[in-house]
Formats: sequence, C-alpha cells, structure tokens
Amino acid sequence: MTTLEILNSNKILKNLIYFLGIFPLSFIVSLLGFYFHAGIVLGHLPISSVNDPKNFTFYEYYAYPILFSFTGSVFSFLAWILISIYYSKTNKENLDLKPIILTLCLFIFCVILFLSKITEWFGD
Repeated sequence: MTTLEILNSNKILKNLIYFLGIFPLSFIVSLLGFYFHAGIVLGHLPISSVNDPKNFTFYEYYAYPILFSFTGSVFSFLAWILISIYYSKTNKENLDLKPIILTLCLFIFCVILFLSKITEWFGD
C-alpha cells in the first residue's frame, strides 16, 4: 500500500478528524473544570477582577493543561480545515459528515468559551 492509498483511506481520515477534536475538548474540560473547582472553593462562581485565579493553590495543576490545550486547539484547527477539505473532496460519493460536524461543534464551543468571561477571569 502506498502512502497516497493510506491517506485516501476513509477510515484513517475520519480518525484523524476525530483526533484533532481532542484539543478543543481538552481545553473546554480543563478550563470549565478549573472554573467550577474555584467556584466550589469560593462558594460562588468566580468574578473577574475580584477573585484572582493565581491565588488558588490548585492553579498550577490547571494552568499548563489549559494553556497547552488552547495552543493545541489553534494549531489543530488549522490542520482540521485542511484535512476536512481533503476528506470532503476525496469522498464525495459516500461522504460521512458526522466527524466534521462533531469536531466543528467542538471548535465553535472552544471559540465561544475563549471569548467568554471565564477566559477573561482566567487571564486576569
């Protein structure tokens, strides 16, 4: 099997699209996990400019996974666009849109979360 035949494999491209969706999912889970963990400790949800996230003892456990997964989300989105276009063009007759739609929803939710007050509080 040549390299081109391997890349044209429908199953491998689907799995690659799903794999690229791991980064936004890990960003969503880690940021929301930190936010709600801080909320449990405080007794109320954190407020920007009032509760500094760096004052929590567990900040270091969450900070690096959040930053790494966000950076990975940006790069995986760029790769996801290229692979999704290639997948769509090569499989026109039996195109399965489920992996593209599912991962697109994760990327959209990642952007919405990035533009929210939660990320503003985390970056404070």
